Amino acid sequence: MLVKRSIFASCPLDAFCPFIIVLLAAAYIHVPATAIVAVPSSHCYTFDSDSHLVDFTHLAGKNFEYNEEGSVTSDLVVQLCKDVQRRSQAGGFIDFGRFTNHRSFETGSKLVDYIQRFHNGDLAKCETTFEEMGRTAQVNIMCGRCSNKVCKDEHGCICRVSYDERMCRTVVELAIPCPKRGPRVFKGFTVGFHPRSSEVVYNGLTQLGFEQLHHGFSFPSEQIHVSLYLSAMSSLADLVGKPTIRVLIR
Repeated sequence: MLVKRSIFASCPLDAFCPFIIVLLAAAYIHVPATAIVAVPSSHCYTFDSDSHLVDFTHLAGKNFEYNEEGSVTSDLVVQLCKDVQRRSQAGGFIDFGRFTNHRSFETGSKLVDYIQRFHNGDLAKCETTFEEMGRTAQVNIMCGRCSNKVCKDEHGCICRVSYDERMCRTVVELAIPCPKRGPRVFKGFTVGFHPRSSEVVYNGLTQLGFEQLHHGFSFPSEQIHVSLYLSAMSSLADLVGKPTIRVLIR
């Protein structure tokens, strides 16, 4: 269930408002005991179990290679937040899927801190897999060192790899030094210009163009009212205080 509030920002009735800078609608909304933070510069981020932002952007695209035991000609490569590939001189490259967005990055449980899911890999011999997504991969990320001590690289490495040929799927255990968690995010809170929209704040994160003054994200308008709709899950609605709005008119 969503709880919504609509609020209005106005310019004087006798004035022409060529540019209404709506970014401050997000910047000046006060939500007690929570935080609204700027969205990271890439999709390589997730939240921990306490809804704190954990940003892996500095590792996005970094290669982690794994050589199969007893073989120097076949290996698997994980490009964090990008793709997973198995490479072989005999069989060439086998794509086990690509990372699409932050929704493919989630909090793990028990010994696994975070999970990344990769979809839509090669279809060869995998045309009938679940939802016809071809080959897929799951990367289980553990903060720290490999438990089996196969790797001592301080920058991280792949601990083990397992394949499910029937499901055309590979599971990779990756140990890396995880970044410190960031501010706590008010997940489930959105702000938009229309009901059920979230152009300004999505899931507690301020969207691009609204976290600071930027002329390119303003819009020309002769309207004397601008509506903003605040949405929150009913279980969190009590955390939303009375918003304070400031509008710049140019």
